[in-house]
Amino acid sequence: MLVWDTTELKEYAAKVATKTDQINEAINWEELSFVKKITLKKKLKIAKERLSYAIECINRLPQHWGSSLDYYDKLIRDEEERFLNLVRHLFPYQKNMNKKIADIIYDREWHRKSAIHGAIIEEKMWLERELKDKRYKCCRNNHCYKNTEHTCRWCGNGEVMDRVDENTPIHNRIFYVGIRDGKWVLSTNPDIGSKSEQIRKITIDMVGKYKHYYHLDGKNPNPFYNNDINIGNQNIKGGYLVQLCDKLLDGGLNEILI
Repeated sequence: MLVWDTTELKEYAAKVATKTDQINEAINWEELSFVKKITLKKKLKIAKERLSYAIECINRLPQHWGSSLDYYDKLIRDEEERFLNLVRHLFPYQKNMNKKIADIIYDREWHRKSAIHGAIIEEKMWLERELKDKRYKCCRNNHCYKNTEHTCRWCGNGEVMDRVDENTPIHNRIFYVGIRDGKWVLSTNPDIGSKSEQIRKITIDMVGKYKHYYHLDGKNPNPFYNNDINIGNQNIKGGYLVQLCDKLLDGGLNEILI
């Protein structure tokens, strides 16, 4: 089980508390009719009590919490949104509304930071789940990649079709890049002519039947699917070069045009 620092969530709860206080202070009760004043006070009192309870729960958490923060993050967000929606309903965004309240409840920067905070918490929860299974993930194209990656680095596919133990012995296949009849080819022949300093060979590490890593020997980055690969005067994506390697390997071919 992972242990998360609760400082960030507590800071967020403190900002929520400040915001609700600002809203209460901004309400000009003298402008409201008696009936609306009574109704509004009652609804806001209930909403504020619920929100205060959520903030209190978070403030009671230890500095480091040895469990998922998802429950507490959802608790504060649900009550915050419930409170703000109530205020938005009671004070529709019209030209004659209290501008101070409008600036608070329709604060775009506040919601932007709130969304970022939520994304960070969600990513932490995802990582906590993924670390429970340390096996490599395997995509539909028979590539495998780290369990802490969202998508396959070789083809960009994010659908996990299988898992393979990270301690499975690795074997490799080597392909060479050269020119035949004036055209660039990917070949199993180490004696292929006209090799370039840009790319001389590609070593594929295999974990069982899965392709684990494509090592490119030359002045190019390894062929992750979105990397640019230069071959002579051509420029191709790493994902395309990986597809060619896969066709050569899976099809039992000796050579393929690039």
